[in-house]
Amino acid sequence: AWIVQEMLTPGADGALPLAAMIKDQYANYVVQKILDLVSDEQRALLLDAIRPLIPSLKRFAYAKHIIARVEQKY
Repeated sequence: AWIVQEMLTPGADGALPLAAMIKDQYANYVVQKILDLVSDEQRALLLDAIRPLIPSLKRFAYAKHIIARVEQKY
């Protein structure tokens, strides 16, 4: 639960660590796995944070996997 909370807590620059993770070639796999393993409540929090980011994430190759999962599965 604390990992999800850390991902959703804005940094000093106001950006979510989750957004940076989705764009990263390795960290995006962590986000994908977390979406599979967390509780429904935590998944809803993550999805609520991801959905507004989708338009800006579409230009990142590594984000496409997360976007597809969010739009299809959840």
